[in-house]
Amino acid sequence: MKAKYGIAAAVFVGAFAVVCGTFAAPGTSSLADAAIPRIDIAWPPSAANVQGMGLHFATATQAVAITADQAVQIAIDTRVGSAVASQASGVATHLVLFSDDNYPGTDVSQHGRCTVVTDADGKRHCSLAKTLAWVVTFEGVNYPLPGDDGAGPEYAHEVHVVVDAQTGEDLELFSYQ
Repeated sequence: MKAKYGIAAAVFVGAFAVVCGTFAAPGTSSLADAAIPRIDIAWPPSAANVQGMGLHFATATQAVAITADQAVQIAIDTRVGSAVASQASGVATHLVLFSDDNYPGTDVSQHGRCTVVTDADGKRHCSLAKTLAWVVTFEGVNYPLPGDDGAGPEYAHEVHVVVDAQTGEDLELFSYQ
């Protein structure tokens, strides 16, 4: 009788694992499920590509709470989506100290890590300085860019998602290609 219950329990656990693996909760799919190959890309981007955006990158060697794979998953879940990620010819991750002179918004309560500054034109904006972050790069994608000038949609073919390496917060997305 004990063997009968043991087999039934094993069958139930096996079926449960198959069902949970097949019907995972949103945001819990793994990088392996996306089958995006890891690639190496030149880093950091040339200053000419990002200087106008106010972005700066410095080498980071600190310990992090969020792994590179977790950062990729956060980038997929919060910014690029699985449909765009599945188009990628590759994904790269770089641990950096990330700064953005033009961080979106001026609400310090929303962006507690930024400093509100006023530029030469009198415009207020946040400045984000030396935040330990993963830059997750998706290459070979067709990512629709915001805005419509009437000429039809424009697409980026390489997008970078910045993820806080300590909290996992999605900080921003940028592209220059």
